[in-house]
Amino acid sequence: MLIKALLIDPFHGEDEPMIREIEIENDLKAIYAALSHPLHPVSGIAVVRGPAGHHIFVDDEGLFKDPKYWFEVQGFPQALAGRGLVTRTDGRGETVSATIPASVLAQTVRRYVVRGKNGDR
Repeated sequence: MLIKALLIDPFHGEDEPMIREIEIENDLKAIYAALSHPLHPVSGIAVVRGPAGHHIFVDDEGLFKDPKYWFEVQGFPQALAGRGLVTRTDGRGETVSATIPASVLAQTVRRYVVRGKNGDR
């Protein structure tokens, strides 16, 4: 079954939005694929509390990978490394489609890029 999710992508290009709506299969393989990036492969996931009753899947070991691309969600106590995937759960605890609009989520998220000594990525 496909679900709608919001991908927080600090790796985004200059002409791409940092937060975009995607459709993925509702399974772990698809969540891993959405979170992984060639510069930041994901081998374990964690779930953190997101805005408006939603949650965010993130790389469980992202902080240990010398990350260069981060995002911060208003109200969460620390920045998160790599990509994030926003969904929500139903009354049975099953992962279901996100209902928060990307434009609303964008008001609570900031991107960080750690640059090298010469300003390179």
